[in-house]
Amino acid sequence: MLLDLTEQLRNRLADFKKSNLFIEYASFRQDIRMIEVMVNLSELAWENKFKLENHHYHWFKGWYLLANSFNGEWKVIPELYSNIVDIMVDKRFVDI
Repeated sequence: MLLDLTEQLRNRLADFKKSNLFIEYASFRQDIRMIEVMVNLSELAWENKFKLENHHYHWFKGWYLLANSFNGEWKVIPELYSNIVDIMVDKRFVDI
C-alpha cells in the first residue's frame, strides 16, 4: 500500500517537473526536493522495517505548505504526501 502511494507520487512529481510551473518558478524546486526526501525515507523505513530517527520528522511536516503551493491538476501531490505521512505515523515508522 505505501509503496503504491510512493510510486504514484513519484509519477506525479515527474509530470510536474515537465510543467511550466516547475520551469518558471524556482520555489517549486525546494518543495519537490523536500517531497523526494520524505518519499525516500518512507521507502527506506518501510522496506527495512525500522523506525526513523527523531531528526527525520521535519520531512514529514510539510503538508500545509504543499497544500498552499499545489492546486488544480497538481493538488494530488499534497494529498499523496499526506496519505504517505498518515501511514508512516500510523505504522509508527515516524513520530510527528
